[in-house]
Amino acid sequence: VHRPFSLDANNPSREAIATSWEAMQLGDLLLGEQLARGALGQSDTLAARLPLAHALAWQGRGREADDVLAAVDPDRLTEFDIMAWTLPKAANQFWMLSESAEAIALLDRMRTRLHQPAAVTAFDALAATFAMNAGRPRTALELAGRVLQTPESQDLAVAWAAATATLSSARMARFDEVETHAARGLAAQHPGLLRFTIGLGQITRLILAGDLTRADFLAHHYLSFCEFQQPGRAIGEVLLAHILIARGDLPTATTLLRQAAAALSSTGYSWGPLALMQLTQVLGARGDADGASEALRRAEHSHGTRSELYAPELALARAWTRAAARDLPGALRGARDAADAAERSGQLAVALRALHDGVRLGDLQAAERIDRLSAEIDCVFGRLAATHARAAAQRRGPDLDRVAAELADIGMIAAAADAAAQAAQAYAAEGQRSAELTARSRAAEWSKRCGSPSTPVLERVLNPLPLTGREREIAVMVAQGLTNKAIAERLCVSVRTVEGHIYRACIKLDVADRTLLAAAVAADG
Repeated sequence: VHRPFSLDANNPSREAIATSWEAMQLGDLLLGEQLARGALGQSDTLAARLPLAHALAWQGRGREADDVLAAVDPDRLTEFDIMAWTLPKAANQFWMLSESAEAIALLDRMRTRLHQPAAVTAFDALAATFAMNAGRPRTALELAGRVLQTPESQDLAVAWAAATATLSSARMARFDEVETHAARGLAAQHPGLLRFTIGLGQITRLILAGDLTRADFLAHHYLSFCEFQQPGRAIGEVLLAHILIARGDLPTATTLLRQAAAALSSTGYSWGPLALMQLTQVLGARGDADGASEALRRAEHSHGTRSELYAPELALARAWTRAAARDLPGALRGARDAADAAERSGQLAVALRALHDGVRLGDLQAAERIDRLSAEIDCVFGRLAATHARAAAQRRGPDLDRVAAELADIGMIAAAADAAAQAAQAYAAEGQRSAELTARSRAAEWSKRCGSPSTPVLERVLNPLPLTGREREIAVMVAQGLTNKAIAERLCVSVRTVEGHIYRACIKLDVADRTLLAAAVAADG
């Protein structure tokens, strides 16, 4: 087992220290803590303090971990011990204490005292991890690459660098590099929790490759690693939820993400904000406007430098929250904002998925942008997203039918349901009644398999009212209690225009006023 220090043969606690590291490598943080406390009781040394600090930090007990390390005077340490002490202290500051600037400054300051290549690469590996989490995957990949190419790099540095390179490569759509980095990281002797970062990179690549079966297998493999140990269990649930969202199993994803977000709320892991972002997206897709709004509030509150990599997911969470609130223009803006944020940071794979979510929400202007991205990204999902976007923009029923079937074939059932509903709309506009009913039936079947999501197109096709899209949109806002003035401000139209839409909606539904209109819309679901 790799340890970031040399054991003193005369140290009476050496066996307890060694066993503590072994327990943590296997994911048993509580046992690791107990053994480290026993070792520290026998011998108050840096070697005994290090495993205890790691065990506490990985459990999310950042302040306790910092107290353990604060008792050490760094000015009296050798170069090798400087590395052993600085790395966990800086990592704990960055994630658990949300002191990102202080952590980076500490790393830079202590690096000036290093001369040995092994120590320098360890600092560079952690700096790469910081850069990735701070939303700079290009920089992270460059730093990590240097560490992985340095022969003197020790296992802990290799593990950090390889995990960072795996996830950064996947999100940047450099798919050919993902498994090479993953294999390097998994082969290193390292703390067990780093493997989840590697797993997220692998699963991201597999989803874009259209291999959800393999992605599902990997997610369950990583989830089983920690069994019931926290926080590993919760992080594994976030990994699995990643697949469930892609598949469209929204009820199961909701359950997993609720419990994962609760378990991670007291830790500083970036997995906590990510769980809340994903939960918001799921609740929004299910039409739970209040639940999505509350989850979004929590996600925004927990988001910071440590989770800046996931800024696109936060923007997408806003998009689905607005969709649940029937603010469709706002939902489209949110999806485009997510794609913009992803592209600015070089996360092309994430941008592609955000744009496709926009197509599912009704964005008819995404085709050209998806075409450009899919030309750069050679993957199954990119080709399907491009086909879907073009067919939706041109309202071609047969093409939407085909892409719906292809999405279903690779296991993306929720996206398939939306594409089938869009096909039904296209056929209806052409007066092709038989094809419309067939497409609607497929949309209904797939929707049921996903827990009956309430995306805009499924709501229109499966729960139709004899209203135009704008009339229905305004009627829903009336049902939500918005005044005509508030509706006009949200839609950037005049109050008179809103009144006209309400009047025509009342005529079509044979109701006398806006109160009865609200009741009719509510009854329609």
